[in-house]
Amino acid sequence: MLLKTAICDDESRDSNTIKELIHKYEIKYDIDFDIHIFNNPNRFIESFNTSNSFNIVFMDIEMPELNGLDLAHIIRNKISKDIKIVFVSSYPQYMQDSFPVHPVNYLTKPITYDMLERVMNQIVNEIVSSSIHKILVKSDSTEEMININNIIYIEKVKSKKNTLIFHTEESNIESIGMLKNYEQALISHQFFSPRRGYLINLKYIHYIKDNSIVLLDGTILSVSRRNLPELHRLVSREFFSFEQ
Repeated sequence: MLLKTAICDDESRDSNTIKELIHKYEIKYDIDFDIHIFNNPNRFIESFNTSNSFNIVFMDIEMPELNGLDLAHIIRNKISKDIKIVFVSSYPQYMQDSFPVHPVNYLTKPITYDMLERVMNQIVNEIVSSSIHKILVKSDSTEEMININNIIYIEKVKSKKNTLIFHTEESNIESIGMLKNYEQALISHQFFSPRRGYLINLKYIHYIKDNSIVLLDGTILSVSRRNLPELHRLVSREFFSFEQ
């Protein structure tokens, strides 16, 4: 496992301390880390424009130009909801303000190895668990892991051979592949094909009207007459299970 990790702190000494502690954890647990240090929060944000991505981010709260809380809001709203954020600060009074961006933890400086080890064990367990619910989506030049639960529906592009569009909560991703292969892989994750060329995530159904499905993002898709009874059965079963 390779975990890309960013450390964003305007104090070089603190950044290097965290890096050294991660290396110690790396040796003990035989997990590889690709560590990048940023002493300027704006440069950290700019790094995402170069197709950079991180699994874990350690960040200070009080930094010049852009504080850690504002930086975390940018990450959550514009970059990714899956990045594991760990705040590292000399000011514990900011802890409550950090809750809306769902950090994994809030560590108070100075950081010790025991503190980091506990947090890293939690993060690694969460990443391993979440990876079970991700699929690899390939395009001409990139490969991207996306969370199955964030897929609203998958659409086959009629004008392009073996081309699909993954409509997710955050973006639309064009990919190379065949819909039938994903249908086989996702059937156990509450996905259903209402008609040829589409595969929907049942949890994103807002309501069914006549021969159409209205999804939570406002998309309206028709349902073939042959598949309509099965769709009603699956939706009724999911609602019943939810109420239990």
